[in-house]
Amino acid sequence: MIRVLVCPFGSVNLLLTLFEKLRRAFPGKYDVTYLSYTEYGRAMYRRLGAEHVHVPPGEAAQYFSDEELADVTAFSRRVAQIHLGQPMEAELCRAANHYGAELHRLIEANRYDQVVLFNGRMNLFITVLDTVVGQHGLPKLVFEQGLFRPNYLTIDGRGVNRCNSITSLEDLLSPTPFPYQQTELYRDLTSLLPLAKDETTDYKRRVPKLALAAAYLRTKLQPCWRIFLRSAENRDLLDAALFPRLRPAPKTQILDALLASDRFRHVILCPFQVETDTQILLHSPMVSSMRDYVRIITEALQTYNARHDEKACVLFKTHPMHDLQISVDREDAFIINESTVAQIFARRCDLVITVNSTVGIEGIEAGLPVITLGEAFYNLPGIISGHCTDPAELPGMIDSALHHQTVDPDLQWRFIQALKGKYQVRLH
Repeated sequence: MIRVLVCPFGSVNLLLTLFEKLRRAFPGKYDVTYLSYTEYGRAMYRRLGAEHVHVPPGEAAQYFSDEELADVTAFSRRVAQIHLGQPMEAELCRAANHYGAELHRLIEANRYDQVVLFNGRMNLFITVLDTVVGQHGLPKLVFEQGLFRPNYLTIDGRGVNRCNSITSLEDLLSPTPFPYQQTELYRDLTSLLPLAKDETTDYKRRVPKLALAAAYLRTKLQPCWRIFLRSAENRDLLDAALFPRLRPAPKTQILDALLASDRFRHVILCPFQVETDTQILLHSPMVSSMRDYVRIITEALQTYNARHDEKACVLFKTHPMHDLQISVDREDAFIINESTVAQIFARRCDLVITVNSTVGIEGIEAGLPVITLGEAFYNLPGIISGHCTDPAELPGMIDSALHHQTVDPDLQWRFIQALKGKYQVRLH
């Protein structure tokens, strides 16, 4: 029997649906234990009647080395600095040591064969779990939203985004599967996919409202820094999950007016990203906020237009998960909230400049030149137009991307086909 420890926080309904389906499809083959660290998750597993282990919050003096602690708490310290105005370093270190010691004992006692976690909303607990799993040399599968949403799913044996298993274009284009794709668990899980659109169960609705309310209150009594349940909007993640914000319908007036005029020769799309995501906090040495992003882009655009007597404009696209109060007071820069990037590409776009968003991949798929400002796994020669590490170089890179062939269309096509055919898993 294969013993699997699953921590589905971040995509509870998807992973619970998939692993309950796995147990039914392969009776007696898998022993699945769910891992919770909030009373909210614990209530769901109890209602489901599934085997689960709960690790409550706490503090401990020492488990990790100082070097490990610096790495484990790096993301949470930066988020704490943004949301609370201080890094909470001592508190986060004590909490990390507690979770590390508890998870070490759990894994030692139960001898799991494999661990599964969802990497989205990377908080202190998930980071500690990932580190302890590495200490024990346990194989893992890391789930994440797909690169081509909403119909694809990412399942990786190493990590996601910049930390994924794609270390070279040759590895991706090779017909040989990645090592994690050759494991029984990966093959059995992917044999159950794709799921029907209505197949994912809403497990929250299965918990009686009174029990859900009690679990919610117990979780809220804990200081937020213990597990750092904060979303990009500075909302408790539990609140964000239970009380989603209604968003206004996207407006297209800006793009419509832009397309109806001949004021600009080139249109550049620049997608906003979630500022408290690992992509920005850990993998973006040049851009620390979207205000930085706007400043760097608009200054480069001004220099480019003046240097080449051009008329190019930039469209900053809002992110659906991140409300930002940012405005631009320029005649060549606009903030839009169009419904999909694909629609913008289909209407008018000549270049994508991104930190490391999946919009860059969509740009590659559309055959557009792409410039990145941060670390991205797709920073590959022939695939993107350029990777910028110095703002002073950006005007020249814009010129090259707009006026010279800086990508290989055939290689771009092969890259996208390999992502969809080899690396990504069809979800629906």
